[in-house]
Amino acid sequence: MKVISPIDAQEEVEALLEAGADELYGGFVPPAWQERFSLLTSLNQRTFDTAQISSKEELKSIIAAIHSSGKLFSLTLNSPFYSDSQLPIIIDYIADMVDIGVDGI
Repeated sequence: MKVISPIDAQEEVEALLEAGADELYGGFVPPAWQERFSLLTSLNQRTFDTAQISSKEELKSIIAAIHSSGKLFSLTLNSPFYSDSQLPIIIDYIADMVDIGVDGI
């Protein structure tokens, strides 16, 4: 059985992996999205601030810790739809997330 768990902050990594999680997933809203659309226009269906990983630096740290344990991290990107004006931001966002080591979306 594969155990997949959400994560919202760096301090949760160790406990979740020790509890048996094989893969962690979480949301991160880039500043360009927040400035233009806010959290109310969902990027990832995690529409409250505490459900988001707080910064790109924290996300990198979380991914590094997960990878050092031989586990995977997936980024949540699951809005029911995106507008035409949002697509260029999402394309750049995905490329950036792949560059920092996200394993799946």
